[in-house]
Amino acid sequence: MKKMLAMLLAVLTLCFGAAAMAESVPEVDDAAEQAALTDLTANGQLIEGWHVTFKEGVVVEHGAEKNADLLTELLSTDENSNRIGEIALVPASSPINRSGVLFFNTLFDENAACHIAFGAGYPTNIKGGSAMTRDELMKKGLNNSAIHEDVMIGAPDTRVIGITKSGEKVTIFENGEWAF
Repeated sequence: MKKMLAMLLAVLTLCFGAAAMAESVPEVDDAAEQAALTDLTANGQLIEGWHVTFKEGVVVEHGAEKNADLLTELLSTDENSNRIGEIALVPASSPINRSGVLFFNTLFDENAACHIAFGAGYPTNIKGGSAMTRDELMKKGLNNSAIHEDVMIGAPDTRVIGITKSGEKVTIFENGEWAF
């Protein structure tokens, strides 16, 4: 779990801090950028026991106990499908999570846990992004890909610490719940 949380902190810093802190992303131990995550469904199939290793926001290594070839296919869809397009923080107390049901439908399952998405980012996540051209969005750091595949990474003991532009650390999530 510590590796997963360190990876999430690294991801939050790399994604949200990129525009404001382009040259000052904190050092993160390489081992901390790898995480074993919950099972993933893709194309109606279960990818079990999978993991990814991020380096500077890009998946540089991955594998799975079952359907590893499907994970490889997903992450090699195009040149940006192995990058993060979304990070979502979802409290462990969410009704979908409390149900304990895996729906095998991302539109439901993504509401059960904190998650990231491989591939495309949403223009609406950038201030004024809806009015920007594709080139302007790319300059702001929005990832462009043919896919947007959500994968769940949250757990009841998830702790997320954000880093402000000035370098201050702020606890956002504690024990799987919002800290404020």
